[in-house]
Amino acid sequence: MNDYNHGNPGNHGMPRHEINTLIIGCMDGRTNFKVDELNAQHGGAIILRNAGANVSAPEMKRAIEIALDKYNIKIIVLIPHIDCGAMGLVCDTLLEHKSADPRVYSDLIQQFKGRFSDRGDLETRLNPDMQFDALKELIGNRQVTLFRYVLDPSGLSVPEDYHKHSHTLFVSRPYTSQCSLMFEDATAVTGKEVGMWGTYVVQPADESSIRIAIDNLGIRRVIFFAESVGDLHEMEHAEKELRSKGVLNGVNVSLVVPKHVKKRMTSL
Repeated sequence: MNDYNHGNPGNHGMPRHEINTLIIGCMDGRTNFKVDELNAQHGGAIILRNAGANVSAPEMKRAIEIALDKYNIKIIVLIPHIDCGAMGLVCDTLLEHKSADPRVYSDLIQQFKGRFSDRGDLETRLNPDMQFDALKELIGNRQVTLFRYVLDPSGLSVPEDYHKHSHTLFVSRPYTSQCSLMFEDATAVTGKEVGMWGTYVVQPADESSIRIAIDNLGIRRVIFFAESVGDLHEMEHAEKELRSKGVLNGVNVSLVVPKHVKKRMTSL
């Protein structure tokens, strides 16, 4: 995994030297507008998202460390939320004693064992506190300001029929791009809408989050999205690995390269 933003002409990113903010959020499709809003407020930020805004997940932890090493990060915004599917899975496993995928248990669930009383306590106190503390440990002595917002989807103008729609999982490397712009590119390539309310986002390609989206949330459409040649190779590799493990069985998978990126590829 190399630089997150390539500054290629025609993409929706920004020059590396201008990036000083990191936004860490949940993959939940109801939070896309808020992620874009915060991105714009901070003048562009590297976006990292997984199930539950889980800082301790191996892929997320590695991505944060890369961002801190390669960029002049001065601000980190953590945005977990209430009514989180990932936290519901944690409760089902630890409180209701339901089974969970071993990888998901290791990456997400086990850190909460014996530390909360109910879902409200988990979502409003424990998860935000644990991820905030994990961030502080990763930051170390760096001069970085941390902000934390616990979102309530009921206050985000979520459509009443949101849960009735078939949703999409959008997988990419960490970008500074707005969700809305990437979704427009994916819609143009696939010919099928990639909507702001119906699309879950995983950045980077975190296996546990993808498993949760498919196995627990029932998502049956997955888009692997690439904004450059290097990103394309990484998304191809991620898709191949997930297929070899059976994670993508029964799922409609697309590998999407925006038209402006394909045009650059053919001109090389």
